[in-house]
Amino acid sequence: MNKELLDLVNENYQDFLSLGSSLRGGEEKVEGVKVGVLSFQRDVKAIRDKVEARRHEVEELLNEKRRLRTNADIGKDLLDYADRVEELEHRLMIVDKSSQKEAAQDESDAESDLYSGESADSDDDELPDGTPAISLKRMERHAQKFVYLTSIAARVGEKHPFLLAQQPRVAKIKSTVLLDLKNALEQATAGGKQGKSDARTMAVLRLYELMGEDVSAVAALKNLKL
Repeated sequence: MNKELLDLVNENYQDFLSLGSSLRGGEEKVEGVKVGVLSFQRDVKAIRDKVEARRHEVEELLNEKRRLRTNADIGKDLLDYADRVEELEHRLMIVDKSSQKEAAQDESDAESDLYSGESADSDDDELPDGTPAISLKRMERHAQKFVYLTSIAARVGEKHPFLLAQQPRVAKIKSTVLLDLKNALEQATAGGKQGKSDARTMAVLRLYELMGEDVSAVAALKNLKL
């Protein structure tokens, strides 16, 4: 093995010598390549930094766009909330003392509607004693509108300053709707044909359930039995 290696070196001795000569001055060439590589690395890093900066800028713009869109959606919900609170106050005849005179006719119309034949059971326009029957269809609309208010509040966040400021008005609306339901329940259980009375009672209880006020419904029924 050693002899073969020695023969190989002897045969290529001149080539080895010429190779050494050709490599003289190669340090300058290597240094030039090194400088070129370092320059290329700096260029690549500069490009990478620009791309990264642009990426951050685009990400911030997208976040700002999402924030503005969210705020716009919240603004729409708050406007809708305010309109629906005002509408329910009007329908439920909840008015400030300063506006009672202007709303007198509206209250009269609303009261007439509450005891109108808008109920789904149109043959129950009057109770056996001649008392006008409360419109269950109208009561259902009031309950649905109140539930929609709660859904808006849940979507926006109940701790939003605007919603917190509206809490007294909304609490008054809720208590008024529950009072109307209690009166409707009293009417339904007051008498009349048993079948119709039971149907109206169940319809009123479903409205209590719609509002999430099952406890209030149980309390109202207990009071009626006392």
